[in-house]
Amino acid sequence: MLQGFIVRFDCHEYIRKHSQCPSWIVTDSPFWPHLIYVAESVQNEYSKFSPRLATLAVDAFLRLLANRMDNATRQVLLFEVAIQRSVDTGSHDFSIEDFAKICQSDGSRLVELLSEYPGLSRLLDTLTSNVHAFSSQLATALLDDWPQVLSHFGFKDFSLESIGAIHIISSDPHCGGRTVVALGDTQNNIRVAFKPRCVQLESQLTSIFYEVSQRSEQLKLWRFPRYLALNGHGWVEWLEPRDCESPQQVNDYFFRAGALLALALAFGVTDLHRDNIVAHIDSPVPVDLEAGLHHRRNPESPSRGGRILPRVMEWNSLGTGLLPMWIWKGEDLRGIDVSGLGALDEQWCSIALYQISERSTRDEGVIRDGVKLFPGANLVRIESKIQPPWEYIETICNGFREAVNILISSKEKLKAQILHLGSLKQRFLARPTAGYHYAIQASLHPVYLRDDTHRKEFLHSALSDNIRVEPWLVTAEVKSCMDCDIPRFVSAGKCLKTEEPYYGMPGELDQQEFLPGAISAFQDYATIEDNLKLLFETKLIRGSLLSLKTAHHKHGSQVSTETHVENASVPTESILRQAVKSAREFLFKFIQNEFNGSDDWYGFRAAPGGHYEFGLIGHDLYSGIAGILYALSRESSNDEDLRIHIKQLSLNMAKSLTRTFNTHGERLGGSYCGPLSALLPLATILKNYHEDNVRTALFGEAHQTLARVLLEPATERYFWGPDLLGGVAGALATCVSSYNMTGNPQWLPLMESLIKLLKRLSTTESQRVYWRQSAIADGQEHTLSGLSHGQAGIAWALAQATVPPHNERRLARELAVGAVNWEISEFSQENYNWPDYRKHATRRTLGEFAWSHGAPGILHAFGDMEKLLHSQVLSQFLIEHKWSKFIEAWIANGANPISPCLCHGSLGIYLLAKSHLADSPLSDFASKCALSSWADFESRALRQEAIDAPGLMIGRAGSLLGWKALLTNNTDIIPFLPNVFENQ
Repeated sequence: MLQGFIVRFDCHEYIRKHSQCPSWIVTDSPFWPHLIYVAESVQNEYSKFSPRLATLAVDAFLRLLANRMDNATRQVLLFEVAIQRSVDTGSHDFSIEDFAKICQSDGSRLVELLSEYPGLSRLLDTLTSNVHAFSSQLATALLDDWPQVLSHFGFKDFSLESIGAIHIISSDPHCGGRTVVALGDTQNNIRVAFKPRCVQLESQLTSIFYEVSQRSEQLKLWRFPRYLALNGHGWVEWLEPRDCESPQQVNDYFFRAGALLALALAFGVTDLHRDNIVAHIDSPVPVDLEAGLHHRRNPESPSRGGRILPRVMEWNSLGTGLLPMWIWKGEDLRGIDVSGLGALDEQWCSIALYQISERSTRDEGVIRDGVKLFPGANLVRIESKIQPPWEYIETICNGFREAVNILISSKEKLKAQILHLGSLKQRFLARPTAGYHYAIQASLHPVYLRDDTHRKEFLHSALSDNIRVEPWLVTAEVKSCMDCDIPRFVSAGKCLKTEEPYYGMPGELDQQEFLPGAISAFQDYATIEDNLKLLFETKLIRGSLLSLKTAHHKHGSQVSTETHVENASVPTESILRQAVKSAREFLFKFIQNEFNGSDDWYGFRAAPGGHYEFGLIGHDLYSGIAGILYALSRESSNDEDLRIHIKQLSLNMAKSLTRTFNTHGERLGGSYCGPLSALLPLATILKNYHEDNVRTALFGEAHQTLARVLLEPATERYFWGPDLLGGVAGALATCVSSYNMTGNPQWLPLMESLIKLLKRLSTTESQRVYWRQSAIADGQEHTLSGLSHGQAGIAWALAQATVPPHNERRLARELAVGAVNWEISEFSQENYNWPDYRKHATRRTLGEFAWSHGAPGILHAFGDMEKLLHSQVLSQFLIEHKWSKFIEAWIANGANPISPCLCHGSLGIYLLAKSHLADSPLSDFASKCALSSWADFESRALRQEAIDAPGLMIGRAGSLLGWKALLTNNTDIIPFLPNVFENQ
């Protein structure tokens, strides 16, 4: 159908007929011919309608084109303005608006501009043609369909003449720039929406969901949108977000949300994120079920490298999009929640995207920065007050069970429905759409818009991933992104034939890698009555919603909710022994009950934002399996059963980590986060178990992987920024320790490459060196102080790299000294601490006081660096600033630690101080840290509903190691710095 609406616009031909912008159109855009063409074309298309409807259409489609052209051209225009300012000293106030006026008064200047940027010229012509074609498609649908629309939806007062609003929804553009169009009456009440694509699947799925709801008293008033599914497009009833009016309606909403979760799980529906759910009074309304019966990864796919996942790992409640998960992690590793039941407030995504800053001012420019995400229409409210879903966990679980019971009772009928739905068109999501937006924005750089071939090569490089997306799909993705479109792949649930209907490239997904969605859903019915599966799914519901609670009420659901008791001194030996025993038993039980394979554990993991995520534990040292096994290995000497478990899990994890290293495109991370962070602790465990061959092979795989990625042009994408925690400096520190632990000189060239990379990413001002972290840091230099994410950690890694015999030791020292100088220059003598420049920091001036940020971690790194750098500035600072003074200042000004964790809690702060001071000055400090209270609490059985993370830097593994260090008076077992593993 779409081919009938393809038209072509040629700007150069249009300018030959019109030498300048006519006075009847008012615009601040230089690209007036494109706007005039669309205005005239839409006016002509809608001349058969009422004058008001024609005017509404012209306004709507002109706005659409203007916004799309502005996004596509802004970088080029800023570049041209900068050139004008540089060649003409008298035009320092020259702006984009001034440039537009020149182009409007003289069409030849516009022709000249477009001639300089052939790629931009083609793109603008395409955007213009697509908007015209889209307007034509809507006009045809209005003429042909409106009688059916009125009859089907029962509209008695909504003739074409009474349409009073046309809203083109700002969702992703597909298939030639098409998106949803909402139509309203003269009071601007939206009544119906036009979807320019096939809606058969979502229409029939919605009908099935409604049918299920009619079999339950608490579900039967659940409101669903009505559909009119026609050939290649459709119409849908518009349901506005509306507040609940009573607590009972809120309860009904979350009960139905639980039922929706079960239905989505049964029918393979994914992508139910915040923009695809509308909170309409007591009804969670799914407004986009196009990704139903979605194809799934084959648990035994060759790309797994022999690692076979349980079926439930490929498809469960977390895959529907309704439950909170933390995704899109940038340098701060925080992630954001875009789920249908979450996304409750404004969020910061630290993935650095190309965007315009200081728009329409003289300082306007292109920057790479994070972005804010705002709440959507999915929020449940009473009198404008948001109702948090974690307060309705039991209600959601009950709704889930209710729907499951209904599905069980009509098993045969629903199996037949799945097979029928499997023949309908469904959307296949080849990758998260955020990746397309990033690639498109980056491709709009002036350099790429001068040459379409160059731009196409860039997009192909940015989107190529031979493991996750097949090459023939990438070809269609590139063609789509060249037109600033988001690809929309279409398939059917019964088979793996897939295509992009507008940009071509039909093909078939690899049947070794994928399973057809309808067949998978059909097979799942064999396990629908499995009580263990039901328990597993309700565990995921509880865990994900509790994790959301911690993001909004930090520490409100952690291990302790009790008031701390201010009691002096360190805990008694008996309490310490009991705390160690409790942590060991918890972790042993965890690995016995949760283990399905070395990276298949579900549980809580600490997030840098102060909350807890729920999902796969992962490999890493900070929160994952490596840290857990390391802590247990330090406490297993007298427990043969535990030793056997640790050995087997370590061997399994070595295999899994090897497969991860060999996965193309996988981020490696640094010393604490990412798969690379698991190398040193796992190698330490393997050494202690005399698994020398496995240990040697693991070091070899890590070396080979790092060597490969360091040869790639965009090496930094394999790390989360420059820092020690998950970034380039962490990779450097890992290389240094790997060399020290193996003596293998092959690590030396990798150190040289990483040092050069850090040099390339650095900024030097006078004697100071720092690394910009704009997406996660405020402050004048947009960078952080501190050990984990800050300059002290980067300096420490570089200082370690001055020892091995490679060719870049001098550069490493130069950068390290410069970073130390920057860190010292930021020290606040008044607050006796370093300021906290993180975005959303709550103690910006006073700063945090912990291993991760603030004095304890920085001083620990400084002390270790002093003997390596021989820096007079550093030595003088340490002479003048004693640990005891920092502790006095913190006792006077600091907040009580809210957990016993190593990262920023009592144990970490106290153990760092203890490693630098004698015991005598630490009595008041122990009281301030509430050590006795925490140890006493952690010696008790934990509440079932508490969030109890098993991880190392924040979690029970850290408690085990921390209380053990206090008990044995040995802080050297704590990995406050990555080189700790060299001596274990």
